[in-house]
Amino acid sequence: MKNIFGIITCCFLVMGCSDTGTNSNVFESQVESIDKAEEVEQQILDAAAKQRQAIEENVNP
Repeated sequence: MKNIFGIITCCFLVMGCSDTGTNSNVFESQVESIDKAEEVEQQILDAAAKQRQAIEENVNP
């Protein structure tokens, strides 16, 4: 009985430690969120610069 328990335990350990073939990054979704936020930030900065330029053109024709 002890041998069967030992064999089953070893099988679980081997299965748990085996490589499943997936190379997924644990933080992949967070990295994507940061990239998206940086894109949105750049769009906001561009829009603010255009608005600032339009205001300057209207103030000093």
